[in-house]
Amino acid sequence: MSSSAKLNTAQRLTEFQLKQVLDVLVTDIKIDHTAGLKSLSCGRRHRHKAGDIAAQHLHHSHELQEWTSSDGSRLLLIRSGYSARFSVRDFSVDIIQTLQTAKIPTLWALKSPMRDGHSVSLSNVDVLRSLIYQALCLNSNLHAENYIAAKVAAIRDGVGSGVMLDILGSILDGMRRVYIIIDIELLNSLEEKTALSSAFLDLFRKLTDHGSTTMVKVVIVSYTANAFIKMHNESLRSLVVRAYAPAEVMRMKRLSRKSLHNADINQRRGVDRNSQMHKLLLRGSKESSTSGFGVVDGQP
Repeated sequence: MSSSAKLNTAQRLTEFQLKQVLDVLVTDIKIDHTAGLKSLSCGRRHRHKAGDIAAQHLHHSHELQEWTSSDGSRLLLIRSGYSARFSVRDFSVDIIQTLQTAKIPTLWALKSPMRDGHSVSLSNVDVLRSLIYQALCLNSNLHAENYIAAKVAAIRDGVGSGVMLDILGSILDGMRRVYIIIDIELLNSLEEKTALSSAFLDLFRKLTDHGSTTMVKVVIVSYTANAFIKMHNESLRSLVVRAYAPAEVMRMKRLSRKSLHNADINQRRGVDRNSQMHKLLLRGSKESSTSGFGVVDGQP
């Protein structure tokens, strides 16, 4: 006795089924994005608010406003010194929490000082795997059994950052807009840091070439090595924004206030000098007209 039946592999997965499938990937993912954000958020709450000065400086920067308001995909690189690391980390947390509150799809890979002090060396593949996992969870349009199974197999069999980047692009395709925030200090190699920044420009081009309307906004932050300064790619170097340490921001504000104060004093002095000159000219004109009245060739 035999029977045949069609198996519907296009049916949608329940939340529990999706978790079971994606748990297969967790063993290969070295970045715990949820724990990282929680750790940094906790540190931000318990840290002195002095770091907020520099974070506010970033929030109000012209470059960030352009990155936020521009149409289409865009990359922003934020560079700072080690003294501003807490401000940059707080800035990253602020962006993620703001986007989550607005229910905008957001992916991230952050370096948590409380968890990553003794972490193993990470590569671009590790960062991309984490982003792929998050994207699969967020893109509900793709939660069909056949699609998820195919993607999980591709991720497990994939080798190299180029393959992972293509998989990430295929998962993001179809979403209206996605924000990605990465702390590049997760990576130890300068070559890896530079390659990851360039990879997102390639991702933007590939999405456009495939006719995708997905808008991907990426922020990459750095605060220990001069990774962005040493980049030879002019397209990348033009996207770098400097983040200042709180002490630097305060010094800039003091210098700005001093400059405005000096300019105001100089302006008042200039007005006073002009006023005095005007009075002298008027006085001289009156004296000249009085002394010369009725005199012709020296005769009264």
